[in-house]
Amino acid sequence: MNRIEDDDSLATLIKKMSSLDGFVKLAFWVSLLVVIALNLMNVAQPLLEEHAFRQTQTALTSYYLAQNGFSFRYETPVVGEGWSIPFEFPIYQYLVALISSLLGVSLTITGRVVSLFFVVGCCIPVAHTLRRLGIDQRAIYFSLALFITSPIYLFWSGTFMIEGPALFFTCCFGYYALKVMQRSFFTTDLVLLGLFLTLALLQKVTTPLPLLGACILYGVLFRVRVRDLAAGSMKILGVVASFAVPLVLAYVWVKFSDVVKAQNPIGEHLTSASLSVWNYGSLSQRLSKELWLDVIFNRNVKTTTACGLGVVFIALALAFVEARRVRLVILGGVFFFVLPFMVFSNLHFVHNYYQSANAVFLSVAVGVAVVAVSNYLLPRSPVAYSFLLLVFLASNGWFFYKGYYPQKSRVFTGEERTLAVASLVQSETPKDRPVIWYGFDWSSEVAFYSERRSLTVPNWGEMDVRVVEDTKSFLSQNPSAIVLCPTRGRDEAIMEAIARKYGAIQPREVAGCRVYFI
Repeated sequence: MNRIEDDDSLATLIKKMSSLDGFVKLAFWVSLLVVIALNLMNVAQPLLEEHAFRQTQTALTSYYLAQNGFSFRYETPVVGEGWSIPFEFPIYQYLVALISSLLGVSLTITGRVVSLFFVVGCCIPVAHTLRRLGIDQRAIYFSLALFITSPIYLFWSGTFMIEGPALFFTCCFGYYALKVMQRSFFTTDLVLLGLFLTLALLQKVTTPLPLLGACILYGVLFRVRVRDLAAGSMKILGVVASFAVPLVLAYVWVKFSDVVKAQNPIGEHLTSASLSVWNYGSLSQRLSKELWLDVIFNRNVKTTTACGLGVVFIALALAFVEARRVRLVILGGVFFFVLPFMVFSNLHFVHNYYQSANAVFLSVAVGVAVVAVSNYLLPRSPVAYSFLLLVFLASNGWFFYKGYYPQKSRVFTGEERTLAVASLVQSETPKDRPVIWYGFDWSSEVAFYSERRSLTVPNWGEMDVRVVEDTKSFLSQNPSAIVLCPTRGRDEAIMEAIARKYGAIQPREVAGCRVYFI
């Protein structure tokens, strides 16, 4: 009897999985497992794959938070004293430091796993948002499968970056903002909206800002009623506060961090005012072929829409699908995908990881469009649905393999320049004295792996020789070592400055670099 019941249960399960809805759900869950397994595959590898500059900067902050405890003036000791050059509020960094310390797990592994957790967690607010917008389950699972298998998320979700938590907080904010826009909210929704918006803005202001701006504009133009404002209702005041308080807190943090950075002769070049033009880019850049073709299409659309097939489905859906809510979701996805490129053009142009903030919207637009068009043209063809899903998933996998997999699977031997030089310095210098580094721009790679407070001299600013001659302007004590890796034609001048300041020191050579122990 039990055997018969077991067989019936198995048959029922197979029948469910063989249905279209069951297949799409199964495809999503399998994709989720693949993403997790792929990012755990090499979880302990050094943070020296793509954009090691940014990964190690985040990790360096976590390292010193673990050493010193939490501080608003948290240390990222990479460009001399004062050791603090705060950019984002260190939510992710402190969380990683806490978990690493409590569990006794290495900082690198903890940072990668926590980042992966946040990216995977984005599926929850995205699914709830689409459900609230009236999108059916099939399209939701289709969209989520495309999202988590997008090459950009397959790779960056497992790196030591703040992109994952920033996106998660932004997606949660978007869900509660939608409830407010639909006038279907309670006080707890406003509290959660304010909380997630605050977390998103403090973690990485560039991630939620385009969505926030659009929400405020839409609310002011279409949802706020004059009679509500005149009446001064508690609901309206609550809505205003849930948006205003996070903005005020974010503004205060930016101003505070600028004051702290300005106390460092290199950090003063890294304030929000100093970087403003660089962050936003120019009008000519926004209209350039390089941005629209090389960055938006080739780097993003082509690799996440099966060479543009998803764009065809978006066009078909807008042309033929009658459901207004579906068309609005697709248009909204496209809009919020493109908008960050227009706001922070140069950041997206220079950094390929910045698209972690908006690629999810493109995946949603494509997923909803494919299902909507299939419902319209192929209402009784589950085979066609399944084939289309497999085509998109296979395309995502191929572009990941072609573009990111060599970095994801890279094996480090310890002989790489960063690891070799950092290892020598760590073993030969005291922990309480700083180190000066040349040839790494102002990257945190060697500061993190040597575990030494550092003055990593940037390539800009013409301060290479000045750092040696006028060390006291950057450090309160002499360095324990000066590391000279190949620079942009300034090696001879730097060596002469070292000889004038410290005499004829015989350097140790490692990985093509000269190490002067003082």
